[in-house]
Amino acid sequence: MADDYYLFIDDTAAVIPLSDKWKKQADHDIIGALEYVRRGRALLRLTKDWESIALLPPKQTLTLLLDFARWCALSVAHLWECPPIVREFLESGNESLRKEAHAAAEIEMAAYREGGPLRGPLFMVDARACVAAVMASKPTGYMARGAFYTKNNAYVATCMYAASFPFAREEVSAASFAAQEAKARELFAKALAGLSS
Repeated sequence: MADDYYLFIDDTAAVIPLSDKWKKQADHDIIGALEYVRRGRALLRLTKDWESIALLPPKQTLTLLLDFARWCALSVAHLWECPPIVREFLESGNESLRKEAHAAAEIEMAAYREGGPLRGPLFMVDARACVAAVMASKPTGYMARGAFYTKNNAYVATCMYAASFPFAREEVSAASFAAQEAKARELFAKALAGLSS
């Protein structure tokens, strides 16, 4: 519901009843709540009166964060020379490919660090898109915060790419953010639909 708030937490017992500090970290949008995802891996949905609370368990929350991170990284995979194994992992979500995909993305990231501008005028765009893939393929234990960093790097890569076409920069940036918001809502909506208000 539009009036609901979302909050990522470690332990409901530690935050209920909600203090003003926790209320400040809640957001009407999943994307906004991701800023505080380092606080935990379970997702709370709260009504506008802060009293009625529903919880999406950590395992389900983590699955959704993994899916969202992969989608964000895949949305900018065309901006860099994405290794086939990385693209396959981002597209499939096959966990048996995670380690190999992460290693391949890390090798590319090291090459960006060493080669820098020698890789072309848009090397920073490429590098940010690569970082998104690195973050999306990290071991699952890192993914609570990894989803936030993947989202940010994908967004920055898109904005930096758009900056090379000044006439479309604002439109492209706005479209990128809107697409991330829409995907986050889509992924979480099904899971959250089963939670009572």
